[in-house]
Amino acid sequence: MVDYLSPVGRCWRTAGLVALLLAAFLFAFVTVILAVGMASRGSITYEGKPLWAGLILVAAMAITSGWLAVRLWNDTVSETGMTLMPPWFIQLFGIVLGVGILIVAVLKREPVLVLEMAGILIAMITINGRLKRRAANAEQQAED
Repeated sequence: MVDYLSPVGRCWRTAGLVALLLAAFLFAFVTVILAVGMASRGSITYEGKPLWAGLILVAAMAITSGWLAVRLWNDTVSETGMTLMPPWFIQLFGIVLGVGILIVAVLKREPVLVLEMAGILIAMITINGRLKRRAANAEQQAED
């Protein structure tokens, strides 16, 4: 079985850093374009659609990508010592994603969408406990 939480080499860390920096700059650029467009038109909507919501989403993605790039650059890992992202961040994103999926499923009348995403959401929301158990098992094996 593949161990997705095993350490990676310098090459993969560098590739991840480059990808995160590119994403951060791209999302920041799109954020500026959206903000300037809304300011120049004097409206936060476009054809009745909430453009401000897209601005917030893209800005959050820029901030998150930049934050993760800084953590990767500084060799910062979570308190479990196994992931770059802190478990609370993964859990929070799982909850936000779950709420979003629920809203879309209700509005589009697609209840199957919730079932399709249930496994991913459960894995994200319960990751902290699984990482702690894994760390405890690794510590116990080291003692043996």
